[in-house]
Amino acid sequence: MSHNETIMIRASEATDAGELLRLAALDSAEPIDGPALVAEVDGLLRAALPLEGGRAIADPFAESAHVVELLTAHAHAVGAPSRSETRDGGARARLALVA
Repeated sequence: MSHNETIMIRASEATDAGELLRLAALDSAEPIDGPALVAEVDGLLRAALPLEGGRAIADPFAESAHVVELLTAHAHAVGAPSRSETRDGGARARLALVA
């Protein structure tokens, strides 16, 4: 982790589909299907967290634990369900984007 890195957290967009597939393949994970929060580090997609529950995916070849922690904290702040809420079919994600 660099103290000079720029991290941007945002809602995923349709144009992120290829990068999300790349991240999932690198992380040996299922691709995210549905809305997600993504984290760009210095302009490169480094991690993503599905808003409807499930585990984050991240680039295993780059330091990403701190980025996943930021995604998780942001998801809680915007009201995304926790893993326990989604395991039993509970709450759905609620994301309000502020411009």
